[in-house]
Amino acid sequence: MLMLAKKNRHDSAPVRLVPPVNKKSRPALLVSAILILGSCLAGVWWWTWYDQSVPTVVATANISQGETITRSDLAVIETSGDFGRITTLDQVVGRLAAGPIGVGEPLTTTDMADTISVAPGNTVLGVLLKPGDYPTPKVSIGSRVDVFTAATASSEAKLVAENVEVFDITVSETGVGNEILYALVLTRSEAVEVTNASTQQGGVKIALRGSQ
Repeated sequence: MLMLAKKNRHDSAPVRLVPPVNKKSRPALLVSAILILGSCLAGVWWWTWYDQSVPTVVATANISQGETITRSDLAVIETSGDFGRITTLDQVVGRLAAGPIGVGEPLTTTDMADTISVAPGNTVLGVLLKPGDYPTPKVSIGSRVDVFTAATASSEAKLVAENVEVFDITVSETGVGNEILYALVLTRSEAVEVTNASTQQGGVKIALRGSQ
């Protein structure tokens, strides 16, 4: 009986050993999973932010420096990314172009001004001109013009001021004679020359300069 008991003990199935669970590894795995998920979400958020479409005001016509910007000069399109550009027409319409703006160019705050500044040492002189003394309606605030004396029977036309800036334009409110007052930015010596020429027979004329 004793021998039989020992035999039965040896014939029994082997005992399977299960390794103990390391409970300390669970928090580390959880933290890793959270970090991976957070990185994925951050990547998705960044791409969505960068690739989002934003309204952007662009020029639909060439705008000269100093020209008053009108609604017909502009359009609003959708662009990708955040470029800090102008997003609504109300921010632009009625303001002056601080410099030349080309067709299709997105507008920024540096493209606009409320006044054209006058450099130290310069002065602004008003010259009243009648039709024939100014070239075309294309002359606008910020345009560059040359000033000439008018030719007379006894003298030829003479250049008295070159490449001067138009500071302001005032059209006669009555419309009588279609006279226009052009305010020109001149050096003091140029202002003297233009003033003297204006009092002579024939007065002065201005000519619009081409783009530089």
